[in-house]
Amino acid sequence: TSRVTRNTPPILIASDLKNRVMKELGLTISVGISTNKSIAKVASDMNKPDGITVVAPGTEREFLAPLPIDKLWGIGPKTSALLNSQGIESIGQMTLRPKTWWSDQFGKGGQHLLKLALGKDDDPVIGHRPRKSISAETTLIHDSADPEILTEFTRRLSHNVYQQSLDARVQGRTVKLKMRLSDFTTFSRQKTMLEPIRSTSEITLAATALLDVELKSRMKFRLIGITLSGLEPIDQKPLQPKLNGFE
Repeated sequence: TSRVTRNTPPILIASDLKNRVMKELGLTISVGISTNKSIAKVASDMNKPDGITVVAPGTEREFLAPLPIDKLWGIGPKTSALLNSQGIESIGQMTLRPKTWWSDQFGKGGQHLLKLALGKDDDPVIGHRPRKSISAETTLIHDSADPEILTEFTRRLSHNVYQQSLDARVQGRTVKLKMRLSDFTTFSRQKTMLEPIRSTSEITLAATALLDVELKSRMKFRLIGITLSGLEPIDQKPLQPKLNGFE
């Protein structure tokens, strides 16, 4: 049981978190500690796979300055390539450009990037977000084009997803089938219902219908995944059985 309280020092909270994850999941994690979540995220990448990095108040800009720009949250490959073409390779170099330059290059988003480079981030930490989807997937031991094998996996995954939705007390409207080919090409197909899905059979029917279309290609698949999205809380009313022969 954790003994962390509101007055526990951050370094002890980080240590407690690492110990709990190891005890409950058997995994090592790295933790970043700072005055805002942007810096903490960058710090958490510094001493992987099992370290703790502390960025003391007032040292945020100094900590960030020598790091490459792609360490900063919000800078993807395209933004990184554009900045590199302008001679900006480190986060410290980002801070040398005036606010007007950032606005000209990236609009409103430019001001946000500059703030992050300066070590400033006033976005609140949100501990719990509404769940947007529920999913389950499996990688086959051997790539297969066998309809029976692929259909059986689809049924099992559909049941898994439905059980997760019951545990979370949510229901969804959209079923997505994810598939990966032998060459690692990955794609998905989805079907959205008019009413919330309320049974394993409904998920299975939608997923297998999507699968049947792909089976016509005779391609071999190495991974199958099922996702239920468009989630909403389950009504407190008793569920009305549907007259479709499956409930």
